[in-house]
Amino acid sequence: MISENQKVKRWLLMSISPEIMKCYLRFSTIHEIWNALSKAFYDESN
Repeated sequence: MISENQKVKRWLLMSISPEIMKCYLRFSTIHEIWNALSKAFYDESN
């Protein structure tokens, strides 16, 4: 059975472009991916 983490990880990675996805495949949890994505793409002006 696939864990909830794996389900969300798959959904998130499949939602982004293949070029970006490659950078985040090495992370094991969705929390790690989310933190890395937020650091890479968060615009502090909002």
